[in-house]
Amino acid sequence: MDGLISIYDSRLTEFPTIGRILTPLECKITETAGGEYELIMVHPIDQQGRWQEIAVHNIIKAPVPKTRIP
Repeated sequence: MDGLISIYDSRLTEFPTIGRILTPLECKITETAGGEYELIMVHPIDQQGRWQEIAVHNIIKAPVPKTRIP
């Protein structure tokens, strides 16, 4: 499951499954400790209709590299 980017409906409160898997062309995540989190993603209009799930308030789950702060 590492590396998968999934999307969930905004009304869900539990996430027992992987969700709908997205297949972006690009995905960049930046995070500031205790602050801003930003995900920039370029996703194609695909035949499976995954792009239609990308909507305001839906929940995207994406892996974020962990970095150590000395």
